[in-house]
Amino acid sequence: MVSSTGARASAIAVVALMTAACGGEQAGTPADGQTWEGTVETAANVTTVRTVSGSVWGGTATLVEEASIGVDVGEEPYMFGAIAGLWATEERIYVVDFDIPAVRIYDLDGDHIMDIGGEGEGPGEFRRPNSVVVDGDGRIYVKEGSPGGRVNVYGEDGESVDTLLGDPMLGSAWPLVPTRDGSIYTPVRGNPGGGPGDRRSGMAIPGPGGTIGEPIVVPTLDFEFEGVRVNERAVLNVPFSPHHAWRMSPTGAIVVGITGDYRFEIHAPDGHVTIVERSSEPIPVDPDEADWQRRSVIRSGRNFQEGWSWDGAEIPRVMPAWSGLTVDAGGRTWIRRRGP
Repeated sequence: MVSSTGARASAIAVVALMTAACGGEQAGTPADGQTWEGTVETAANVTTVRTVSGSVWGGTATLVEEASIGVDVGEEPYMFGAIAGLWATEERIYVVDFDIPAVRIYDLDGDHIMDIGGEGEGPGEFRRPNSVVVDGDGRIYVKEGSPGGRVNVYGEDGESVDTLLGDPMLGSAWPLVPTRDGSIYTPVRGNPGGGPGDRRSGMAIPGPGGTIGEPIVVPTLDFEFEGVRVNERAVLNVPFSPHHAWRMSPTGAIVVGITGDYRFEIHAPDGHVTIVERSSEPIPVDPDEADWQRRSVIRSGRNFQEGWSWDGAEIPRVMPAWSGLTVDAGGRTWIRRRGP
């Protein structure tokens, strides 16, 4: 995990270890009073797992910090601005920062080793990099977030070895994903199986001349977007309204859900679908926070149209069941939930 402020001299904390707070319990062994209760049902190629209470992990996990990199004032390699991407191997930590821009590499003690890449249009150069991954052979892949779709590839020594092309029209914040078969996938938008207006998201393998093979397409879920229209070109999200979220797993599966309910789907490459559900108590939206979010949307809207004021859907009184998801290198799905 990376936490940072937007200031140029901000520090980041790299949290790399998750441990269970239930003492010496083995992972998967429920602690007293925490036994998992639920149901598992399979019909055709769909398995539905519903949690009623408890956890197979035996209680609450606690984040334990293993290393911290960054200073408010000090040497340049340890000062950060806008952190965009992070990757860790058994030997190194890779950090992408919009403000340099470069990829900074550290050892596991947090000592700076070297920088790779730099701002520009040539081989090994980029504009606003936003994702970095390292494959099993030590090659380093860096994706640009601005339109262009380039993925720069470097050797373990930091020398540029290749430039791959993804979706030239997509300036996406979604990261690169390495899969277990050794492929590297980049986010794309296309119209597989659809008409000219179908711009569904997906993941594809970048190649020297463009993406290779058919993209893995994000499944369609029934969902009505809640937005506030500023003008013909700009529609802003309603704060705390449900939204569509998805990520690709290293297994090649697509994990997708609508945040309004504690429910998400795992679509495996072989066509099997696992649906994960559990009940959750809705968390009320604090009126002061709702007011602050409303004023924030109005400020954003006025960047598109001077004097614009809110005219649309009201802010929900309760928060979505979850706010986002990620999938780790082991293929486990992590759901982010807001607190009171």
